[in-house]
Amino acid sequence: IEGESLPSVSAAASMLAPVRLRIHPLSRLERDELGRAQLVLQMELLDAAGHSGKWLGRATVAIERLAGPSAGEATTDAARRFNLTTPQNSNARFDWITRTYVRRIAPLPTWYDTLVDGSERDATARVRCTFTLLDAQGTARTLEDTAVLRAFR
Repeated sequence: IEGESLPSVSAAASMLAPVRLRIHPLSRLERDELGRAQLVLQMELLDAAGHSGKWLGRATVAIERLAGPSAGEATTDAARRFNLTTPQNSNARFDWITRTYVRRIAPLPTWYDTLVDGSERDATARVRCTFTLLDAQGTARTLEDTAVLRAFR
């Protein structure tokens, strides 16, 4: 159309780049196929307009006890990194229905069974997730979010 021009690559990338990471409310502790506690993390990347989408980068997920049996013995019970730096890896982890990246973290220490089955009423854990990306100017940025998990009773 006459008089219209396409945005520059930098402007388009800036508009679509994630500016916020959210641990999605569908993240949960559940049992894996062997009956062990596992964290199913659903990580959502949001752009400046609040729309979720995909981006290439590296993610780290850590889960730690806050309260419950033997609380405080280990600062971090489980930490995992996952590589989303290629289109193949990004596509494999992305769920198009929820528009989140999904990562299953197992096995977890047996203490997390108290969160899954609700046997320890005061049991809580914190999940911390980071995502490092290159923005449209080539600058590395890290987005972060935390969520607290409580025993379901």
